[in-house]
Amino acid sequence: YKTWMQMLLRIFLYDKVKLSFMPYDTHKYKGFDYYFRAAGAFSICTLFTTLLVYPFDLVHTRISADMTQKG
Repeated sequence: YKTWMQMLLRIFLYDKVKLSFMPYDTHKYKGFDYYFRAAGAFSICTLFTTLLVYPFDLVHTRISADMTQKG
């Protein structure tokens, strides 16, 4: 559940976040600057997806724990 939702959000958000980190053509960025910007975009994208998916994962975990039989 959590994995496919996070992957879809990362796919949809990564290009938008990367565009804010690299507003020009990617060929203008060389060496460390390119990798630093790409890693920063991926980190921000991962943070957004985790913040969006974590509450749903927490609710799913609590519901699963409450469904156990007592006694």
